[in-house]
Amino acid sequence: MGETKKRQAPWLQEDAAKRYAATVKKVTDAMKEMELDIQRNDNIYPFNGGTVNQAEVCRRAGIKNKLLQGDAHKTTTKKIVDDWVKEIKKALITGKTNVRKAVTERAENWKEEHKKVTTSYQIDMLKLEMAEKRIAELTAENAALREQLIKKASNVTAMRSKAKKADT
Repeated sequence: MGETKKRQAPWLQEDAAKRYAATVKKVTDAMKEMELDIQRNDNIYPFNGGTVNQAEVCRRAGIKNKLLQGDAHKTTTKKIVDDWVKEIKKALITGKTNVRKAVTERAENWKEEHKKVTTSYQIDMLKLEMAEKRIAELTAENAALREQLIKKASNVTAMRSKAKKADT
């Protein structure tokens, strides 16, 4: 059987090489997406119950897990996937208890941040209310002073400026 593989037509070898490359690309793209998911979720994998393994990589790549067990991939792609899974697991928060604890801590932190923002907003709204009240008071005072000026304007005579005296 090994001899028949060596005697395959060149177009069959090209087709096999293209399929191999496509599979490798799907797998590497899936691993990159999974890394982004883990990064976005602060070291928790949000799918598959938080489990990262070879089967999950295959599922995300849209290939059957059995494909990596074949001759073409078992010493190359499968090894890359297995090494990647081993490395990624080092940084992952795993286990229901640990994940629950991490999520609870994050929720508490967000609640605390929300309280701070709410408090700051309320303080700003009070300051705005006070400023608007003061603006209204000053506007009323300004209007009253203008009215007094207009009433007293009949008693006031305009003075000629020094510049006009020089011209005349």
